[in-house]
Amino acid sequence: MATDRQGDVVLKETYYSIRGGFILKFILKEEEISRNPKENAKGPVPYPFKTAHEMLLMAKNSRKSIAQLKRENEVSQIGHEEFTRGIT
Repeated sequence: MATDRQGDVVLKETYYSIRGGFILKFILKEEEISRNPKENAKGPVPYPFKTAHEMLLMAKNSRKSIAQLKRENEVSQIGHEEFTRGIT
């Protein structure tokens, strides 16, 4: 939410991160998602999770770090080249 000097809300938007989502261009506004939800889906990720607890268990069971899990999820969605370009 953005407010003016009097504290009145002048802008309110909800943003969702798709998948791992730490790359800015994969952050979408709620209106963009509702326009065509299937357009945003890139298929399943190798390490899906809904909660931090699930993510921690997955990391423990796979013997990978959370960073490794997140990286593999991101690469599965955007490819290695674009992922590397986004972090350099």
